[in-house]
Amino acid sequence: MAIDKKTTLLTTEAVPQEEAMHRYRHEAMACDWGLYIACAERSYGRDVAQAVFEDVDRIECELSAHHSTSDVSRINTLKCGESTIVGMDTLRCLQAALEAGRRSAGAFDVFYKRRERGSDSRGTERRESIGRDNPIHFDLERRTVTANVDRLFLDLGGIGKGYAIDAAIPIILDWSIDSALLHSGESTLYALGMAPCGKPWRIKIRHPLDFDKYLGELHINHQAVSGSGRLRQGEHIVDPSTGKPADRAWGVWVIAESATLADALSTAFMLMTPDEIRSCVDTSDDFTAIVFEETDSGVELCMYGREMTIFLTS
Repeated sequence: MAIDKKTTLLTTEAVPQEEAMHRYRHEAMACDWGLYIACAERSYGRDVAQAVFEDVDRIECELSAHHSTSDVSRINTLKCGESTIVGMDTLRCLQAALEAGRRSAGAFDVFYKRRERGSDSRGTERRESIGRDNPIHFDLERRTVTANVDRLFLDLGGIGKGYAIDAAIPIILDWSIDSALLHSGESTLYALGMAPCGKPWRIKIRHPLDFDKYLGELHINHQAVSGSGRLRQGEHIVDPSTGKPADRAWGVWVIAESATLADALSTAFMLMTPDEIRSCVDTSDDFTAIVFEETDSGVELCMYGREMTIFLTS
């Protein structure tokens, strides 16, 4: 499970710079967000961006463990058996996080910090057990979260940006925009429709061992991409079952219809073996995973799930 910061393994440098394309920036969730909008009037695009980024800020206030009044902070103060009322975005994000944990057999775990701190005697169990044992339960109708244990240490940093991107897409569509690209620090993004040129959006993927180089390009539309990798300074993804940093893959990119899913699985697959990833694909083939990993032939790109074309850099 990742802490808030993710390696930037995507870049929007290949996004076409056209007169009808306007770019807007915003600081949120400890990174620089970017929104590309295809529209005639920059002032209209600015209004769209303001609506999008206001919603991103609102979601951050609910999901961030660093805001003392957030839903997550209140959840983290609960003792076993206690409950608190939270917003629907928190409940939906939690629901998505627990589902990602189930799908990844516990490799994605938003409660990884309590395992790291040794507050859970089961912290050394296999990830499969972690994926089944939920420290909370929630009631969507009553909008409540109840703690099943003390000291939760909930952290939605590995999925919150993807969730906020997914929540922003309906807002963009409500403004009658059908061509846009939204990214959170270029670690997770969603490409809405086609680029203004009428072709898919071109997204470059960085080389995880040399950020000045690129492995290739992805051409996408109506899809999300999220990338995770080992940082050049220190390790940032920790296996919840061992407390040790990820050391199998150098980089992972997940392409899916949901930025929430792509965000979570790009983190989880950093910890999983090829067989475990294949098992996840067999359960539900609704994504493509590209893994830069060690093989018998050396370090190479391996693809799992739905086939798609990677335009490799020569």
